[in-house]
Amino acid sequence: MIVPVALAAVAGSAVTCAAAIALPLPALARAVPRLVGVAVGVLLAVSFLDLLPAALERGAGVAVLASLLGGLVLFFVLEKAQLWRHSHADVSHDHAMPSRHDGAARGAGHVSGHRHAQTTDRAILLGNCVHNLIDGILLAAGFLADSQLGFAMMMAVIAHQLPQQIGDWQVLQRQGKFSRALAWNVTAGLVAMLGGVLGCLLLAPAPRLVPHVLALAAASFIYTAMADLIPGMHRHWDVRATVSQMTLIGAGIAAIAGLHQLQTI
Repeated sequence: MIVPVALAAVAGSAVTCAAAIALPLPALARAVPRLVGVAVGVLLAVSFLDLLPAALERGAGVAVLASLLGGLVLFFVLEKAQLWRHSHADVSHDHAMPSRHDGAARGAGHVSGHRHAQTTDRAILLGNCVHNLIDGILLAAGFLADSQLGFAMMMAVIAHQLPQQIGDWQVLQRQGKFSRALAWNVTAGLVAMLGGVLGCLLLAPAPRLVPHVLALAAASFIYTAMADLIPGMHRHWDVRATVSQMTLIGAGIAAIAGLHQLQTI
């Protein structure tokens, strides 16, 4: 079971890396909002149609729902600590703002901005690593419960990793840091793979924990969709954008519903 979980865990980073190398930066920028919309649909559909029914089927209802509630609070705390994050090429990541003062002050401001950018880069990398490690552990629970559930979870992980990691890639490429972007992507994949292996080793001997970890996975996906992705979709409101967003969310839900139909054939 370890090999399929490890491959599923690294799939999101592999797809991101291939897309970032094959597509020019403007194409990536245009793709991110669309990927976010699809990710919302996939994350919510997998949570409510796959993970929660599977968790409730395998564990006591109140205990499983308590794990769901605890997971939502946990991810809120992790995000407060900057250990749970998504970036979608937000301009707020560019901290190297020019100073309006004289030459000496500009030099000091540049050094300060450079150090702040380095600190922010490290925080972003740490947040991504924690997020991907948890994703890997959650994937392991899905595959240990049922291989089809694990595949649906893999689709959800890829769906939300793509806009996040492409967003990071865009920011670093604009700073002329292609090699760092590639290194970050590889690191994210390796950490997710490590999480998958750890999840298999920890959960295989303890099947009673699997329903609760599935509930945590649902909490992760719901929190990511509702707290991280959807607020960014509300920044610009007009009818055309709303119709486009609803269509993309519907496409994500339809993809998971279609997967259910294939499984019944």
